[in-house]
Amino acid sequence: MEEGAAGGRFPGNNGPLRGGKATTYQGGLNVPFLVNWKGKIPQGGLVSDSHVMHCDIFSSLLDAAGLTVPESNGKNPLRGMSLLPHMLSDGKTSVPERTMIFELWGNIGVRRGDYKLWASVGRDYSPDWDALADEISQKNLELFDLQRDVAETNDLRTEYPEMYASLKAELLDHLSGINVEYPSVVLSDVKSKAMPKQQKRSKTIPPKERSSEKFFQARDRNSDGGITLEEFIGNP
Repeated sequence: MEEGAAGGRFPGNNGPLRGGKATTYQGGLNVPFLVNWKGKIPQGGLVSDSHVMHCDIFSSLLDAAGLTVPESNGKNPLRGMSLLPHMLSDGKTSVPERTMIFELWGNIGVRRGDYKLWASVGRDYSPDWDALADEISQKNLELFDLQRDVAETNDLRTEYPEMYASLKAELLDHLSGINVEYPSVVLSDVKSKAMPKQQKRSKTIPPKERSSEKFFQARDRNSDGGITLEEFIGNP
């Protein structure tokens, strides 16, 4: 059963969109974005169909504070753009078209205009960006036209080989330029601390008392004494 479908791992109903939470199908990417800025954005203001990304928030906040949006953030290019020109012009200034790239635990989505490249290669390759790029380079990804196929069911890879090759090349270039490592926590550096007192609960649901040490041990799934971000945010 599809993620996000009724009764799936993350139950829900995304209408005609395929997938849901924790996927890079449109059912996992299309979410509303609401902005309220009193005195700047007219009340009841703008409804926009433009596609934006979470990384645009950082650039937009810098712009709103009167700060220059830099071209890079440390060793990496700044991938977001300010949305203020679009919002404050009542949509008259359009959001520039760009390629948007999504990755979550080996789930890949690459969108340019109405075309969307998609693949799932599994968690074993994420966040080892070099290994992920190598696996993707050898794998046939799927290509969808979201204007005609919002449910992402018709693979057009062989019908539009130039678009397919262009999006795949841009994805591989993106992965090769990532200079970020997931943080890890060394268990030996974590001192056991008593958990704060919990509020009284019903006798039918006894509170769980769990020390910090047990908390980290439960997430150190490969018992290497360190915890990756993926292990930390998991559900042991």
